[in-house]
Amino acid sequence: MAYVGPITAGAVVIGGAVTSMAVKYFTEEHPLVRAERCCWAKDHALEVDQAKQAALHALVSEHFQLGSQLELCFTVLSAAGDMMLSAASDMMQYENWFVKCGDWIIEFGSGQGLIGGVWHNSVDVHCIPRRGFYVKKRATITANMVERINRVVGATAYSLLLRNCEHVANYIFEGRWLSMQSLTEGYIGKLLLEFVMDKEHRALRNVLPAELR
Repeated sequence: MAYVGPITAGAVVIGGAVTSMAVKYFTEEHPLVRAERCCWAKDHALEVDQAKQAALHALVSEHFQLGSQLELCFTVLSAAGDMMLSAASDMMQYENWFVKCGDWIIEFGSGQGLIGGVWHNSVDVHCIPRRGFYVKKRATITANMVERINRVVGATAYSLLLRNCEHVANYIFEGRWLSMQSLTEGYIGKLLLEFVMDKEHRALRNVLPAELR
């Protein structure tokens, strides 16, 4: 797949093309806003499911071997909090990031999404076919990459602003806990920052979670 630049605020994918749309900013009662506030009530940590992590290590060892090619990828999705909102103005466009080796994928987003105001996502290893994605970078898998993968698989404490799929993909690929979408002018940041963070918390958006420091 060819690489295109990050999708900016006000962009939407229609029939595979990126077009602009008017953005209706969220209210304090939007499900995604409420979910992020719940995330901020906890420590900035991954909350790894140890049993699941141990099981996933076997898949990592088998399918993400040293010397293989790793791809840093993203696709563009929409979220409406409770997944039942039909108005386009209530939807949030965002980039879903993941790393891929052959047919196998690692991403923070495998799960049921947002249910009852709580995220049910985890960093998982799977081979579910993925189409319509873009490859940003390619690199040869190193021992450091494998170590980073093994540290994050099984994580469960998902947050759009603090611990999202872009954070995890960049950490695995380059060792940086970075999500451009969470910045003030990023698509997620532009919609959510005013509701959930004071100045002190904003500084933590691209800081490593406790388990990775």
